Amino acid sequence: MSGTKAYTVSGIAPLATQALLAGVAVAGFTVASGVMATGTAVVMAAKAAKAYQERIKREAEKALQQEAEIQRQIIAARRSYSQTKTMVQLPQINQKPRLVNTLSNNDVDLIKKDLQIKIREQKSRLPRIKKEYQNLIESELLDAATVLQAWQNVEQALDSSDLPAAEAYLQALDNARIEAFKQLRSQLQSAAEYAQTRLDAIAERLPKAIAQNIASTIERIHQRDRPIRDADLLAIHQQITTAELQIDRVWEAAENLVKAWQNPDVDYTARIIGIDDGDVVVEIETHENQQTGEAVNTVMRVQFTGQQIDLKGPHEETSNCAARTGQALQIFQEQGYYLEWDSLDGQPIPEEYRQIYSAPETTTLEIEPPQRRPELETY
Repeated sequence: MSGTKAYTVSGIAPLATQALLAGVAVAGFTVASGVMATGTAVVMAAKAAKAYQERIKREAEKALQQEAEIQRQIIAARRSYSQTKTMVQLPQINQKPRLVNTLSNNDVDLIKKDLQIKIREQKSRLPRIKKEYQNLIESELLDAATVLQAWQNVEQALDSSDLPAAEAYLQALDNARIEAFKQLRSQLQSAAEYAQTRLDAIAERLPKAIAQNIASTIERIHQRDRPIRDADLLAIHQQITTAELQIDRVWEAAENLVKAWQNPDVDYTARIIGIDDGDVVVEIETHENQQTGEAVNTVMRVQFTGQQIDLKGPHEETSNCAARTGQALQIFQEQGYYLEWDSLDGQPIPEEYRQIYSAPETTTLEIEPPQRRPELETY
């Protein structure tokens, strides 16, 4: 039957690993049960179940190893940072010598009034500035003790009408703030660069929307005004790891499709020809143009979501080609997948054809979950 066929597929989507890590049952991959199960069906389903189980266990082990490596990188980066909060370097205020007053009384009064105005203005700004520095302390950017000492000195200087001394202490606070943010930017840049390096390595194999979404998440690291928590950083890396694993799942499924078509019982030339917006495209030389003798190809697309495989063949299909196509897809299923033919040229499949190329009805497979990694080391 020629045309564009769409198959719902199980065994490629991310649920496989999520279910394994959670230690729950995974449906669809075990020996067939009940009166529908012929001897051949039992053998085929058992073979598919074994292949599926082995594949997701390998995947889960790889995911845990990747998670452990990410934690190691985060801990190593954190150790390279200064473990102490930025301290305020208090200035040395020298006692000014008394000068003989050579000013007139009017000049002295004007100077005193101007000084009092400036002191009042400075005092009015203190609550807002103090709140800002309290936020920096709570964000663990500044050392609380030296900030408190600097504030006490500012207030004492203003109460004593010593504006230059108050401004010197305020400048010391500002210097500390600048240094704290300099260190923060360095830390955030390091964290972002590590995540970006991982994304860059896989971006061309991802759907553009997913790559852009992860890139936006990484960019938000640069825009932060406080240190990023390990849990938040791990969450970003888990997004990347999830994408990496799905790339591997889809690519492995495409490789298994190629092997199925190349199987001696099918004996077609097949190869992966590229990646299109995350989908892996396989080309199979299934036909020959009767006039030219040139190969006329079938194209299969394994969608990145892992939920559908599309097959687009030539307009004319021989009974021999149809039989070999069905055989190839059955071999593919034996490698731990489950296919159900959904549509033909965008239209529902007639009920009498629905079970073509689909696996027998199956029961549930229980899978032993691997041991979870220890929690992130803390200090």
